[in-house]
Amino acid sequence: MKNFKKEFPIVLLVLIPFILVALLWNKLPDELPSHWNMDGKVDGTMSKGFYPVFSLGLYLLLLFIPRIDPKKRNYDAFSGPYYKLRIVLALFFTFIPCVVFINAAGTELPLNKLILGAIYVLFILMGNYMNNLKMNWFVGIRLPWTLSNEEVWRKTHRFGSRLFMLTGLIGLIQLSLMEADISFIGALILIGLAVIGPVIFSYALYMKLDKKAD
Repeated sequence: MKNFKKEFPIVLLVLIPFILVALLWNKLPDELPSHWNMDGKVDGTMSKGFYPVFSLGLYLLLLFIPRIDPKKRNYDAFSGPYYKLRIVLALFFTFIPCVVFINAAGTELPLNKLILGAIYVLFILMGNYMNNLKMNWFVGIRLPWTLSNEEVWRKTHRFGSRLFMLTGLIGLIQLSLMEADISFIGALILIGLAVIGPVIFSYALYMKLDKKAD
């Protein structure tokens, strides 16, 4: 019963896109946008029936990851942040299909701005919990050097946490001041820096500590 109560909010979020696509089924085209190019234009589509399945697959994957991770004992040490991350990801992958469905059904929405805004909020929330992740093989900044050294893992996630939150905040400010097309290009730059930054930081730290050990 305890596990059911804990999982119920996430399950409810996962079910919302299924309910909405069923309600709007006859108003939706067979194919819906699923990917946007560097200009913010749609260059990939997905079947409307498959669209909500992705969030379900992600939910099941995150639910069972702790059972198959070789470092599964570490999950007990960050079970709270991991649960909150699962909620955050469920919210994101519920929001995106819902706005796509509503827009495709005839209610015109600023789709690019809504999706970019959701991505930036996701970065802020992920950054908020990232610092509490313990070493594991599936969640976090998983690189050969972060998985080889506890100190590198810890300091990289502290750095990544701040960088992710800063990226989200700058992105939201940029989004509010610029046109959608320009904001999309800015998003690619910001997200690219947020992804590459921890990689460079962690490698430099690992090499520094490795030299000290020698």
